[in-house]
Amino acid sequence: MRERRRLEDELRRAVRENEFFLLYQPIVDTLSGQPAGYEALLRWRHPTYGVLSPAVFLEAAEESGAIVEIGAWVLQEACRQAASWDENLFLAVNVSPRQLLSVDLLDQVSGALTASGLSAARLELEVTETSLLEDRVEVAQSLLRLRALEVRLAMDDYGSGYSSMTNLRRYPFDTLKIDRSYVAALDKDPVAGVIIDCALALGRSLRLRVVVEGVETEEQRAVISSKGPHLMQGFLFGSPEACVGQAASEDAELTWRSV
Repeated sequence: MRERRRLEDELRRAVRENEFFLLYQPIVDTLSGQPAGYEALLRWRHPTYGVLSPAVFLEAAEESGAIVEIGAWVLQEACRQAASWDENLFLAVNVSPRQLLSVDLLDQVSGALTASGLSAARLELEVTETSLLEDRVEVAQSLLRLRALEVRLAMDDYGSGYSSMTNLRRYPFDTLKIDRSYVAALDKDPVAGVIIDCALALGRSLRLRVVVEGVETEEQRAVISSKGPHLMQGFLFGSPEACVGQAASEDAELTWRSV
């Protein structure tokens, strides 16, 4: 309890002291192999423990409510940086369950777009399946309000949780991201490939842009490419970068190897 309280206090201090920073992982076009966009990845440069991934602090941030303030910073900073990218590249930003139910989220997204000058059409907000279980009415209203801003919405990690097709019918998603666990299991579990095929067929039928996550080897890339998703994402396509189009910093490389 003491440690959790200390961590929560440090998270709030980290926002004030600018200890958070962003890395960007490429999301590539399956046909061309070129980046179509980048996903913003949050990291914490802790004064004692060094660079930390969200796996260490995300649960505490979510439970304490600090994630709302952190998420607002991520939106502002990611949009600010993405505004200088090639206009054909899109930006993907994760939205947590707590953020999704926050009354401030719409203003935060709108404010980040206005301040940065980034086109709403270039911003994609990623929502996990577990977020959709919190309060279905409130979540639906939140997603519809965001959609009215003309940003894109993505269901992230599809297949990692409840994988309800009802969620794809009920909520206004533009993109379906197939969870990395199925790609990791391709060489040992033939069912994984069948599930990927089914998810791709579902996405196409619903006219959703489909991204397959977790592509780490050339063998996996060859198999997934043959299945025809729109986009792919994974370690194979490069380490997350501190700045899009530039080599990652030493801190970024350290973070990548430690995740």
